[in-house]
Amino acid sequence: MRNRQADNTFQTASNQESIMPEVIHYPERRRFQIDIDGLEAGYISYTEHNGGWDVNHTEVSPNFRHRGIAKLLVAALMEYAETQHIPLTASCDYAARFIG
Repeated sequence: MRNRQADNTFQTASNQESIMPEVIHYPERRRFQIDIDGLEAGYISYTEHNGGWDVNHTEVSPNFRHRGIAKLLVAALMEYAETQHIPLTASCDYAARFIG
């Protein structure tokens, strides 16, 4: 088992799966990530800019696409930012659909 440094863990139900993938925030890497069965299923990354975050990339591994992983990552990041009062912008086209 991998040793992970994480400050927050989110559990959010995916509409397309009966399991609840764990979304982990890795602040030192500026990303939120989902691992499934020990594999990196996807991540969303951000840069810190003017006291807020710019969401700059969302990626889902091919084997995990079409399962709602990207949407789950955006939702977890937005939830965390809201609770911490962090303003968001999105240079990532996918994330920009939700962050506005």
